[in-house]
Amino acid sequence: MKAYELSLKDKRDAESIRLTAERIGMEKGMEKGMKKGIEKGRQEERAKAEAEKRISALKMLKSGFDSKVIADIIGLSIEEIEKLK
Repeated sequence: MKAYELSLKDKRDAESIRLTAERIGMEKGMEKGMKKGIEKGRQEERAKAEAEKRISALKMLKSGFDSKVIADIIGLSIEEIEKLK
């Protein structure tokens, strides 16, 4: 009976260790996935902001603003603004 109880305890301990390792692995995976998702979101927002800057610069060019003034206001380089012409 004692051997059976020890065997049962060993089995339960092994199962507990496995479940803990699985939980820790899931937590690490979720954390890694969240970081990756946040970084991807940041990159998308940066790209969107840059596109909006170019659209604004193009509108300003069409309205007759000087490239230097646009560069100062929008934050794009004069070369980038000249490429939009």
